[in-house]
Parts: sequence; structure tokens; C-alpha cells
Amino acid sequence: VGDIPTVSSGQMPTNLGAGPTLVYKDAHVHYDVRLIDRLTDIAAANDIPIQHAVYEQIGSDGSALIKQGIPTALLGPATRYTHSAFEMIDVRDLGASLRLLAAFVTTPPER
Repeated sequence: VGDIPTVSSGQMPTNLGAGPTLVYKDAHVHYDVRLIDRLTDIAAANDIPIQHAVYEQIGSDGSALIKQGIPTALLGPATRYTHSAFEMIDVRDLGASLRLLAAFVTTPPER
């Protein structure tokens, strides 16, 4: 069993305490590779550990944005027991997610 009940650890490529997760694809959509690349570069430049994931069995509300033509990335802390009364995160992953988001919004895009 992995960090999400009913999903084996082999199907869930992220771990608590290993940094925020950038998702390339979920059960419904592919996320914007340019945003993912930019977030990856900014994380590296700021020594923020990140995890990369493809979630075949999990979707997100980001699909609604993508269907409207809005470039979208999915970033967040790894979770255990998602959508349950016992959902857990590692506070270090939350802090790293916030640092990466702050660096993203304060770093001008290259032209």
C-alpha cells in the first residue's frame, strides 16, 4: 500500500517529505510543459527539492482550466490518504511548495 489507500506504492511516485510535486499528466489532462519546465528551473535555482509525477488514476480541477485554454500546472505537497478524514502532508513539503510558488511569481519569465 502506498500513500493513497487502494493505490499501490508503485502507482504513486511521490513520497511525503521529498518536496512538492509537479504533475505532468493526470487521469484527464496533460499539464502545460512550459510551466512545468519553468517551475523545475526555478526550483533548481532556489535549491527547492521537487518530485515529478504522472497520476493515471487521479484527476484535478485543473482540467477545467485547461479546457478553457488556460495554461495550467499542478503543484502541491505530496499527500497521504487524500480526500479522507485522515489526509496528511509533511509540513516541509508545504513550506517548499510555498517557497516555489513565491519564487515563480517573483521571477520574470525569460523572453
